Amino acid sequence: MRDSSAEEWLRAWSALYGDESNSDEKEYRDLILEHQVRPTRYYERIGQWKDSATGGRWSPTAESVAYQVWKLAERKRPTCPSDNEVRTFLDFWTKEECHFQRSSRTITKHFGVPRSATLLHFLSGGRWPIYDSRANRGVACLLGQDESEISVENYLNFYCPVFKEIAALCGTEKNRRELDRALLMFGARESYSIPIRMLK
Repeated sequence: MRDSSAEEWLRAWSALYGDESNSDEKEYRDLILEHQVRPTRYYERIGQWKDSATGGRWSPTAESVAYQVWKLAERKRPTCPSDNEVRTFLDFWTKEECHFQRSSRTITKHFGVPRSATLLHFLSGGRWPIYDSRANRGVACLLGQDESEISVENYLNFYCPVFKEIAALCGTEKNRRELDRALLMFGARESYSIPIRMLK
């Protein structure tokens, strides 16, 4: 798709994410619609969506999920921060810790930037973009650059401005989820040999 338009690129890669009628997208839409009401278990549902944690995987002993911090969010019930408080919000949640027992030792993991950005994404009704290693890799490939470090600093000062510019080029400012989906799929692919330099 080296010579494709931005709109064609968006449609092709977003479609690879799957049908919008699947349960993952239905839950995504429900969480966005409920972002101001935030019913019971709202924050836990964000965690289950983010970590693909259903059934037995959603438990305090599952290291692949940040169960303890999502439960903390459910108790604290944070709201969407103002633009000048976003950095403080992300810094706080990124550093929250989960503790797991393995044999006789305790393993500690941080909540991390991708989960914090996902929490911000839903609380903002989708205004702030989703950010993880796949989306980061997708933007890097579009720009023909090396991947930047996953950090609060890079999310705010690099990823968000570039995301906004790509959304404008693709004509999808009002449907940012479509661009989220495209970048996640584009970044998940290992088979690109020629970067698509959409931006100057």
